[in-house]
Order: sequence, then structure tokens, then C-alpha cells
Amino acid sequence: SKTYDDPLEYLQLQKQRSKDAPQSAGVHNRRNKLRNMLRRLSPMNKKIWQGHCDIVIVGGGAVGSAIAYHLKKNGTDGINVVVVEKDPSYENSSSVLSVGGIKQQFSLPENILLSMYGMQFMRDIPRLLVVDDELPSTVNFQPHGSLTLATERGLQQLKENLYVQQHFKAQVKYMEPSALKAQFPWLNVDDIAGGVLGLENEGWFDPWKLVLGLRQKAISLGVHYVEAEMVGVEYKETYTDTYSDGHPVSSDIKLNNIVVRMPEGEERTITAAAVVLATGHSTGQICYDMMGIGKAEEGIMAYPVPIEPRKRYVYCFHAPKGPGLAAPHVLDPSGAHFRREGLGNMFLGSMSPHEDQEPSCDNLEVDHEYFRQHLWPVLANRVPAFQDITVQGSWATLHEHNVFDENGIIGAHPLIGNLLLAAGFSGHGIQHSLGVGRAVMELLLRSEYKTIDLSRFHLERIQLNEPVYESVIL
Repeated sequence: SKTYDDPLEYLQLQKQRSKDAPQSAGVHNRRNKLRNMLRRLSPMNKKIWQGHCDIVIVGGGAVGSAIAYHLKKNGTDGINVVVVEKDPSYENSSSVLSVGGIKQQFSLPENILLSMYGMQFMRDIPRLLVVDDELPSTVNFQPHGSLTLATERGLQQLKENLYVQQHFKAQVKYMEPSALKAQFPWLNVDDIAGGVLGLENEGWFDPWKLVLGLRQKAISLGVHYVEAEMVGVEYKETYTDTYSDGHPVSSDIKLNNIVVRMPEGEERTITAAAVVLATGHSTGQICYDMMGIGKAEEGIMAYPVPIEPRKRYVYCFHAPKGPGLAAPHVLDPSGAHFRREGLGNMFLGSMSPHEDQEPSCDNLEVDHEYFRQHLWPVLANRVPAFQDITVQGSWATLHEHNVFDENGIIGAHPLIGNLLLAAGFSGHGIQHSLGVGRAVMELLLRSEYKTIDLSRFHLERIQLNEPVYESVIL
């Protein structure tokens, strides 16, 4: 097998071939202070309405703010960027409700490279996100790595993934069960055939502080954050081949305005040369309801954007005899995963339910029985010390799930030329947000990818029925 020293060479070859947050009062108070700070940072100036701009980004979470930051950092001084965010407190934002893991242990080269850039960026945050000579708050990165475990059934896939990861110079190593038991004596490896441990550039961080830092810096560079909700779009009036409700059927179409609703209920329009949807789990519904994408009987507009919400629970528990401070983020073959949360033997744990157990996304209520019946038995089997735990709290969040192939959708819509998507990351959006932000910037300002070629993630793959599967979703 050939070793590819240049990651882009490998990518080219592949392309050709195919609210009850479970935290202490101290953490609650700290986050409330940060949310209040955000509200003061960029209050909308109602006297200066940004009715026209070069680029409007809908969604101001990690992905949207990363796009805004990279655009202003790399664009000309005159580029005008507006971010529309309906909840500036981010109280229910999927970005800040993530467990904040980052790893290079993926099967797709693109995802490996996105994680690498994310770690490179976070390492340089004191230099990149400084505002007015004031150092940004740290993202509290914990460099304890990720440990991916496999049974005999998944061992071959684990090794194939490892091969790709090492081609891209990811610092990961394979471990036999005996080595796992020697390094992690608290781990039950009776049914484990092997594991891969991240040695560098893996661990976890505070997602809230990453979003805060990106937003602060973007604002300092001149990005305008608007507290509003997108409620509609207006196409250019010259296009007449449309449904009776105004949605386009064919032709070369462009968005003229987006319609937003202000907190007081007033509706306004924003005219932009390009519109970027970084709207997470709402993206599919927004495209269908507001843009008619998926409503046509044939043609490009007959293909909906396959992004839906999926409710996930995160539980915070105390394990007095649990693994020590250096324990990695453990990814169990069952799909369960856990990591430490600060000091005091606190842990975060989660697991995606089976398809027939998917909970309703109508609210963010937590099913506490799910922990007791499904997650806890898995955790207690893998770490016997977890048989003695006390759940301290929990929260629910909505993942942006791409039901087509569980990978992000990035790039321009093939028919609506000035509409770009950046959503559908199916659980790994927070760790890839920085790389996606740079990639979307390159598309908008350079008309092509200059660093990581993410062209396989374009929307056309749904229409061509060419899924790009990632074997590691967490």
C-alpha cells in the first residue's frame, strides 16, 4: 500500500474512486454571567438596520460564528457580514449543549483533517481570538485523548480506520486488550478485541467558551449580529417558473431577500449577495417550508435537504470510585460514551437510542428512565466502578441528523446559486465547526476549496445517490 505524505493527494485519489443542566450552582452562575455578557456585547442598534449586506449567515452557533469569523478575517475590509441568531443567550443551542469532544479517529479523510484544523485553531486561540488586547477566555481543553473500543465484530473496521488516520499523521495507537487492561485497570475488556487511543490533539473542551470567543472576535472584526428569526425568503421577481405559493420549480434561481422577525414581532428584510444556512437541525424544515426545496415532483427541487432533528440525552453523574483525572473520553462499541467533567469524580455520559426508540423532538425534556434502563447497564458493565453512581443532573439537546449518510452538507445548492448550506453533521458539528467555517469562507471568497477539499460533502450527492458514509459518528 502506498503511503500518502500529502493529505490532499489522498483526498484526490478518494474523490476519483468515488434546561436542567446537570451542573453545579457555580457552573450555572458562570454560564449565566457569560450569557448576560453576550447580550451586552452586540445589542442590535435599531437606528442602523443592516438591510443590505454581502453575506448573511442564518444561525450564530459554533458553525455560523466560525464562518463569520473566517470571512472577516480573510476578506477585504469592506465585506459586510450579518449573522441572524434568534436566541443570543444560546440557552437551547445544540452547540453549547454538546459534550465538547474532539478526536481524529474518523474513517473519512475529510473528517480527520477537519478535527486536525480544529485542534490547531484551539491551540492558537490566545492569538487568534484576542479582542482589544484582552486575552480571550480559554476553552478549557482537556488533552486526555479518546479511546475507541471494538469487539471482534468491529475490529476490522477499527483497524481500517486506524490505517487512514495514520496516513494523515494522526497521533493514535492500536492497543490489544492486555495493553488496555494494563493502562486502564478500571476498564472491563472481557468482550473487547482491541482499541485505539489518541495520544495528541484529542480530548474535550468547553463548547460554550468556543462559541463566546468566536462571536466576540467576529463582532470586533465588524460582523453584525442581529437578534431575529428567519421566517421566509423572497426570490428575484424575474423568475416566473414557480408554484402558486411562490416557490421555484426550475430555472437559474437566486434569493433576493430573507425575511426575519424581530423579538417585538416586526418583520424586516435583508438583501444579500449570498445566504448561508448554518441552522443545524432546522435546516431541512427551513429549506422545505421557506424555499420549496423538496416540494417539486421532479427535477432538482424535488430533492429535500435530508436534515432532521434527533433528540439526545446527556447525563451528569457522580462516581466516587470512578476513573482518575487522566481517563480518556471512552467510546464504547454499544454507542455509549463517557468522559470526566471537572473535578470531584463527576462524569458525563450519553448514548444514541436505537431507531425504534427515537424520542419525540417536540420538547427538551429528559427521559430519566432511559439512563436507568439503557445507558447505566452499559456503563456499569464497561467500568465496574460505575455500578455505584448518583445522577446529579441531565439535559437534552437536538442533533442535526443527516438521514442520508450522517455526514455534513456543505456548499452551494445546485439550483439556487447564492444559497449555501453548512449543516447536518450528525453529532460531530462542534469539533468540525472551525474547519467548516474556513471551508465555507473559501467557497465564498475564493470560489473553491484551498485547504481541505470537502467537495464530497456537497448537496449533489443526495441527488446522485452517492452517500459518503462515516463509520464513526460520535
